[in-house]
Amino acid sequence: MKVTDVLLLATLIITDISSALSFQATPISPSTLGGGGSRVRRSSCFLSTRKITRNKDDMFVRYRRTIMNMDDTHINFNELELKGEEAAENWGIAVTPFLTSEDANTLQERLDKRADVGYIRVGGSLAAQIIASFDDEDDDEESMISSRTRFVMSNPDLGLDASSVEHEYCIILRIDNVESAVLRGSRPWPHVLTRIGVDIENVGDVVIEDNDTAYLVVAPEVARQCIRLLPKELRGIGISISIVEPGDYLPYEGVLQNMELSKLDKRALQYK
Repeated sequence: MKVTDVLLLATLIITDISSALSFQATPISPSTLGGGGSRVRRSSCFLSTRKITRNKDDMFVRYRRTIMNMDDTHINFNELELKGEEAAENWGIAVTPFLTSEDANTLQERLDKRADVGYIRVGGSLAAQIIASFDDEDDDEESMISSRTRFVMSNPDLGLDASSVEHEYCIILRIDNVESAVLRGSRPWPHVLTRIGVDIENVGDVVIEDNDTAYLVVAPEVARQCIRLLPKELRGIGISISIVEPGDYLPYEGVLQNMELSKLDKRALQYK
């Protein structure tokens, strides 16, 4: 865990402990106690202690959730591989979330060692043209961001067509006039998508062309959600979203966006 994460966690602990200890039971007038006065006072004290204990329990649940969010980049490769194995045995299809280039390469290495599981790696067609256009000696950080892809796994004898699978499990959206949108921070797109309820695991690459047009690769199940809610979240003038059909224009130049959600964004969205 980074130093900034430790400081953030310490701040949360101090804030919640102070809140718990500052709890005070509501005073009870002696005239209302009657014969059972001492028993009522003990009950009030018990309620006070129980409230503080409950606050502390809730506090530690929040901390565990915060730590899990900070480390949620972990991928269970065994589980993904098992899904591929089950799909192959049943002659079905299993699809992974979108993975970073590093995680996708790790999963590919594992699947390549198996003769019983076939796969097609999809979702990288948009970024492939952008990455290929960069100079090999270009050290610009944004140009080095890797492509996000997902795997469609099945029995190797099923004979899936790569092009058909790509179009079935990856939808490319085009957003025009994003220059007028309200985008904050150095990594605005993962934040914007998460705010409309779209998990990053359902989003592939995002490419910005000429600072005015955005291309997003998304899972089919969230495409309509993006089309309906993104214009409201972006709040720009003349923003329109359309689906890029097979064979339509794709940019050869643009900036591949960093799709890792920052720690501050995670915390802000958690307590939204």
